[in-house]
Amino acid sequence: MSATCPVCDTQSGDFPVIHAAVRDATDDYAPKALKCSTCGIVFLWPRMDAAAQQVFYDSNTQLLNTHGDDFDWDDYTRRTRADVMRRVAFLTPHLSMDHRLLEIGCGYGFFLSEIRGKVATAIGIEPGAARQAFAKDELRLDVRSPPLSTAGIPPASIDVACAFQVLEHIDRPIPFLSEIRDALRPDGLLIVEVPNFADLYVRLSAPYRAFHFQSAHLVYFAPATLQRVVEASGFTVESLIGVQRYAFGNALHWLTKGRPQLKRPSRNVESGLARAADRLYRRCLESTRRSDTLICIARNARTAAD
Repeated sequence: MSATCPVCDTQSGDFPVIHAAVRDATDDYAPKALKCSTCGIVFLWPRMDAAAQQVFYDSNTQLLNTHGDDFDWDDYTRRTRADVMRRVAFLTPHLSMDHRLLEIGCGYGFFLSEIRGKVATAIGIEPGAARQAFAKDELRLDVRSPPLSTAGIPPASIDVACAFQVLEHIDRPIPFLSEIRDALRPDGLLIVEVPNFADLYVRLSAPYRAFHFQSAHLVYFAPATLQRVVEASGFTVESLIGVQRYAFGNALHWLTKGRPQLKRPSRNVESGLARAADRLYRRCLESTRRSDTLICIARNARTAAD
C-alpha cells in the first residue's frame, strides 16, 4: 500500500502496518495504522477526506461509535466534567485576567464555560454543527467555525491557545499548529493534550490496543513524535507531561474482561486503600510517560523582534 506520511511527507509502499483495522471500520472507510519509517509517526491510511470528516463531526459519529444506543447525555456531561476541571486546574496558573484565550476543538464548550471567568476573552473553534450550536445557544459562548484563517482571529492576538484531544483528529498536524502559532502573540503559550500511543496498556492488552485505533484519530503520538511535531511547527517545547485519566480499576477491567468501563469508567477512586493504590499506579505511569494521555506545554518561538 503506497502512502504519504502526514508529518514528513515521506512516500512509501513499505510502511510497516502497526494495526490492520480500526475498531469502527465500515464498508466505506476501513483504514490501517501505518508507521512512517522516516519520522516514526503512526497514522491511518487512507486518510478520511475533508467532506467525510465534516459529516463525521456533524453526526457525532465518534460518540455514537463509543456509546451506541446506550449514550446518555446527563451521564456524558457528568463524566466529562472530571476532565474539564482537571484542565481548568492545570491551566489556571498560566492565566491572567488580561489574557485572550483560544480553544481549538472546543466541543460543547464545557471547558470554555469554566475558564472564561479567568481571562479577558475566551474564544472557541468547533467544526461540529450540533456542538457549536450548543456552546453558542445554551452556554452563550463565542464559538466560531474553522479554519482559523476565516474565523476572525487577528494575527498575533492570542495569549494562550489550547487543543485538548484534538491534534490526533488532524490529518496534517504541522500546518494546523503553524496556523495556531500565527494567531499567538510572540512567546504565547500553547497547550496540547493527546492520547498517548506509548500508553502501557497499548502494549499489555490486545483488546485495549484494538480499541485504541479508531477512524476519528488520524495520527497517533508518543512523547518523541509529539515533541517533534510541535517544534517543527515553530514552537519551543517547555515540557511534556504524562497524565493518567483513567484509574487502576479501568486497567483491571481491560486485563480481565477485555473491554472498557463505559457504564462506570473509573477516573476517580473514593475509598482509602484503593485511592492510595490508584495514586501509586498513576504516579508510576505518569513519571515514565506510559500514561494514557500526554500534555505538551510550548511557547511561540517567534519574538517581538521577528
